[in-house]
Amino acid sequence: AVWRCFLPGLFSALFALVARAKEIEAALTKASAESAWAEAARLIGELERLAVTVDVLQATAIGKTIAALKKCADPTVAGLAKKLVGSWKALVKGAGS
Repeated sequence: AVWRCFLPGLFSALFALVARAKEIEAALTKASAESAWAEAARLIGELERLAVTVDVLQATAIGKTIAALKKCADPTVAGLAKKLVGSWKALVKGAGS
């Protein structure tokens, strides 16, 4: 079957995406703990540009990390986090349909 030749590439791409999301999550946790809001905003922007899928959200805790940032002291970061959580909710809802 022709589709089998694509599986290794798909798995490695998904693995790389999960690994990058976890790196960003760790950096966001650190930035938040240090109140480094400019860095947190930059990292959220990077997550927005990342091709996050439902599988990536399930394989990481990045959704919880971003949801917690909706309540942070910096209004810019809180707004970016709210926007990203909203787009991820739509992604999950669309995948369930």
